Amino acid sequence: MRVRQKGGHQRPLTLSRRKHSGVAAPTAVPIVIPTKDEQRRNEAAGFRTVWQVDDEYKFKDARGGRVLIGSRSPVRIYAPAVDAGLVDAFRKVRDEAALKNFETQFGSLGQTAMIEPEQRWGGGDHVKWALEHAKVVRAIWNLVGIIEEVKRGATSAAGSRKALKRAMSDAGYCIVGEQPMSTATERRFVWDQDWQLRPTQTAYRVAAALINEQICGIHYSLNTRDEVPGLFLQFRALIEIIYWHLADRFKGEWRHCKRPDCGEFFPVVSGRRGPKNEYCTPRCRNTDKKRRNRERKRRKEAMPSPRSIIFLKKKQSRELRKKQ
Repeated sequence: MRVRQKGGHQRPLTLSRRKHSGVAAPTAVPIVIPTKDEQRRNEAAGFRTVWQVDDEYKFKDARGGRVLIGSRSPVRIYAPAVDAGLVDAFRKVRDEAALKNFETQFGSLGQTAMIEPEQRWGGGDHVKWALEHAKVVRAIWNLVGIIEEVKRGATSAAGSRKALKRAMSDAGYCIVGEQPMSTATERRFVWDQDWQLRPTQTAYRVAAALINEQICGIHYSLNTRDEVPGLFLQFRALIEIIYWHLADRFKGEWRHCKRPDCGEFFPVVSGRRGPKNEYCTPRCRNTDKKRRNRERKRRKEAMPSPRSIIFLKKKQSRELRKKQ
């Protein structure tokens, strides 16, 4: 049974694994499909497109380098346009093992859908291409966080220049006037005059240029499968939705994680108060809480008890009387 990746509502499906002899296997693997609530939220966001996750992903050598390719046997179908954890999971990808874990959870990034048919190599994502995108997503994430700190007054524009410059360098940009022009021709660049006068606005333009380049493939399409036709957004690849979510983060507020040795930027959830909006993850919140409890316990143990204080005072008074 073939499962469509794009289209309207998904129906409950099971994928029967058949042997070469044509005899059905004794067991069938159920496919997890979007719930009605997920479908409703997906349509509210303007999308009808869904994405599939295969049961296995393997590394193979292909034209252009090492490729991570799926088995094309779906085990889950979901709506990535309403999955808030997509960007946070992808920005943490730094090596092949992390990339495989990401695609096992969220599916292929869809590189082959973004290139011409004659240039395709049979499916899968080039590892080098995927890791470069993860690096750019991390850089944009940091850019947005630093810009929001400047807007809130948590840091000055002058104090944020070094962090902004490092994030733009990770995204493939350099500042002409501070680096040789030969380096600038190999990478994208911004003018030194703009950087000196308006560093925050320049960082905004860098982030916007990187995001717009990747979401240009998302387009409206007229859906005629229902009785009443309607316009819905469609995307070609999962990487486009990752940048789409990243662009949506520009609307909210960002903060630094309160855990001293973390320092990660994270988007603040509107309407939420307390510690949940002070830490980037529950793990950081719990770690910091345990540290504070241990520190409080050490201070308490270091302080003398009331009984010992009374004993010391009596001892001191006895010694004074003996001296008299």
